[in-house]
Amino acid sequence: MTSDDPGFATARKYLTKKAAGTWKPEQSITVLATAPNRKQADRNADPDKEGRVYPLAGRKIATVDARHAYEPISPADYLWSIHVVQQPTANGKGKEWRIDSLPPGLVLGEADFLRNYRSVNKYYFASGEDWVVADPVYIRQRQDPVTRMDPVTQTVKALLDGPTNWLKQAVDSSFPSRTTLKAGVTSLATDDQSTLKVPLHFEGRQVDGVACRRMAAQLLFTLRDLPSVRVEQVELLGEAGSLCRLGKGQAAEFAAVPETDLDEKPYFVDDEGRLRKLMVAGKETASPVVVPGPLGKGTVRLGSIAVDRGETRAAGVDEAGRRLFVSSITTEQASQPPVVESGGVRPEDRLSAPSWGGRGDLWVADRNPAQRKLWMVPGGTGKRVEVRTPWLGTTGSSCCGSPPTASGSPW
Repeated sequence: MTSDDPGFATARKYLTKKAAGTWKPEQSITVLATAPNRKQADRNADPDKEGRVYPLAGRKIATVDARHAYEPISPADYLWSIHVVQQPTANGKGKEWRIDSLPPGLVLGEADFLRNYRSVNKYYFASGEDWVVADPVYIRQRQDPVTRMDPVTQTVKALLDGPTNWLKQAVDSSFPSRTTLKAGVTSLATDDQSTLKVPLHFEGRQVDGVACRRMAAQLLFTLRDLPSVRVEQVELLGEAGSLCRLGKGQAAEFAAVPETDLDEKPYFVDDEGRLRKLMVAGKETASPVVVPGPLGKGTVRLGSIAVDRGETRAAGVDEAGRRLFVSSITTEQASQPPVVESGGVRPEDRLSAPSWGGRGDLWVADRNPAQRKLWMVPGGTGKRVEVRTPWLGTTGSSCCGSPPTASGSPW
């Protein structure tokens, strides 16, 4: 299930003809903490009449649906089974084992999942607005075994498929319904001008110039973080030729937050739990710079951090995940009390990585099973506010999990 065989051909050789015809590896992914454990089959069963059942066990931590949406869950026991039967060999002179019942989709340990898939943000327009918002999904890092598409083409297809279920009520896509890539397209690459030409098939009427620009903007924002391609502009192609072309500078008008002249600096937490900054000039990177304030001095050993858009303040959760601190990173100041604390027993049940919102507010989740809460700190310095919505319950909620990323924050 981790191979790149076209159509998972090798995996299907282990299945009966019927099972091979009904197994759809593209429909879902079940992510376990580790690879599933196979338990001993019932040896009392008659293998000729009943076959054998091999239970599979593990700890389920997330699922990925057919639209590539990753949904973390509170770790729970996973138990499924594989049923095997004996069938005649091709020459009819013997018998061999084949799987005739198996779990749906793919079942992967977290390490295999992270090795084979990467997080990508698709972009759609906020409903009734002229700015785009991100819709995170997971795309296979190499050629997809089912569609045979490279990562760039997979990403474009995922965008055309529409927003994921959790976001679709709040966003619009400028692509007409049932828009697809031109039949047979499995690879997309830029030309020597860093232009990506995307051939599309529309059902019904063609799009006008305004809609085409918005479609191109969605593509530019979606493709900008892919490491395998550098796209400076996109050109949309219809049945009769070019529809429109849009460059990165033109797409900036659709950004949720206007671009600034600020050159963003990479920030990180060093081995001693201190906040550091890298100064980058062209292709040259200087040694890490000490960040002013208590977060840079190591007064508290940090586990995760987030820097605000203006790069004037930082929020940091301590190494134990218990306390959230906010400090200036441009001037020296005394240590301040934590703005949020968690009483979770285990590190994974305490504070998530912090995040700064587009309006300059600070967000963090307390994953304590006894008292799960989502907190917002207005401006990063105001009195914390508990965020309440019907689906952020305190029992059995998966609101406070996060996809398996390095920190869950912008840096």
